[in-house]
Amino acid sequence: MKIYCRHPFKTNEKVTIPPGFGCHPGHPGSKDLVFPGITFGTPVYAMESGVIADVRTNRPHCPTPDCPQYANNVVIRGQDGFFTEYNHMARATKVDLRVDPRVGPGGRPWRWNRQLLKIGDSITRGQLIGFVDDSGYTTGPHLHVGRYTPGDDKTWWSRPTCDWMIQGVDSFLQFPPLDCRPMPRRVVHGYYIRNSPFYM
Repeated sequence: MKIYCRHPFKTNEKVTIPPGFGCHPGHPGSKDLVFPGITFGTPVYAMESGVIADVRTNRPHCPTPDCPQYANNVVIRGQDGFFTEYNHMARATKVDLRVDPRVGPGGRPWRWNRQLLKIGDSITRGQLIGFVDDSGYTTGPHLHVGRYTPGDDKTWWSRPTCDWMIQGVDSFLQFPPLDCRPMPRRVVHGYYIRNSPFYM
């Protein structure tokens, strides 16, 4: 059983799964996530670290439920080999610092480099990966999250699994597992240190 330690939003509101939109044979491998106040454009953050295995972009809104393939998405292959799909979401821009070869003496030797996330990019848990959008078939703003078993990157979608939960979202998960709890602080050379990448 996989337990994600965080949900993909930064909100103080309760994130829930609407009735009928959890993981079941008619909704294989997937759960729809909403919270009070969610809108198109709500930022989405990675629930775990990994590498982007697939990206769909420039997909239109679809007025009928017969075209789920039209949704924009980002798919991340986690360190365990499983795939996590974030659907109905426009990908974010990755920003990093690069040395600017055009800068002469006395100038700033760096520049911001902005690129849309792409296949092969490394992602860390809590990193901004996109924004909720209206691509594919939607009846309102939500994020469709799916989990798929290890295998070929080109056929990740063919191996859904319902053997997963999100801490703080799935109502039957009352207590966080040990690896989701923040480590107690300890003092090192007069400074408090937390030995945990915990992020909520």
